[in-house]
Amino acid sequence: MESIFIKQGIVIRVLLEKWRNYGIIDEKMPDLGRNDLQRNAGEKKMKKILDLITAEITQAFVDCGYDAKYGKVTLSNRPDLCEYQCNGAMAAAKEYKKAPFMIADEVAAKLAETSMFSMAESVKPGFLNLKLDETFLASYVADMQAAEGRFGCEKAENPKTIMIDYGGPNVAKPLHVGHLRSAIIGESIKRIGKFAGHKVTAVRDYKLDEITDLATVEKKPTGLPNSNVLYYELTDDAWVCVRPSGTEPKVKFYYGVKGTSLADADEKSDAMGKAVLEMVDSMK
Repeated sequence: MESIFIKQGIVIRVLLEKWRNYGIIDEKMPDLGRNDLQRNAGEKKMKKILDLITAEITQAFVDCGYDAKYGKVTLSNRPDLCEYQCNGAMAAAKEYKKAPFMIADEVAAKLAETSMFSMAESVKPGFLNLKLDETFLASYVADMQAAEGRFGCEKAENPKTIMIDYGGPNVAKPLHVGHLRSAIIGESIKRIGKFAGHKVTAVRDYKLDEITDLATVEKKPTGLPNSNVLYYELTDDAWVCVRPSGTEPKVKFYYGVKGTSLADADEKSDAMGKAVLEMVDSMK
């Protein structure tokens, strides 16, 4: 992209505010992640295993003529006896004027019909001790693995836009392990946010035109100009880099996009270029 002549002081003062209007915060950015909400809305949620167990026990109580509120299941406080337990029969005894073990016996008999449990037994004075069937558990784990490798971790119901500002290589000193703290924390927060289904953008500052790979001690180019720069990482792996010219009163913009095809990348690149030009024009 050609250099854009503009007063440098204006950019630093209003750049973050303007980028909120061009996709980092707002909906005005061309199609670089605006479909996140639609994707999340169409995804099938995976129920937690305790919710599935509770639903099964609750239905058993209802089928036996008792209120659904007595079907609450918790992890067992006696793992030597069972994995999960339900004490609802104890609470239901007073309302239905029955011995707790009689209610527990009825519910346990109903649970014998389900394939979820390898053991569902009534224990006096009225406890329900539960153990999951291995086949059911294996099927549940397989479903977790099939869900995009998320292992049951659901995406946010109401995705938010999160902006993270963290540093790049230190401006004044050689890079050493102490300078990695900000980068590692920032990168970790960014990845966790994305995994949770949020739109995450990042702002980083750089001075160097190359970095050292700590594993191989090999120096590699950053792909950024050798000057003070701000690097904005947008959604869908798009990015914008801004730096002042070292010789003239102007600011240079660099940007990149990622597409599913060359035509898709060209379309996104054109849209990004127009967004940058509109932003700069609005600041004059």
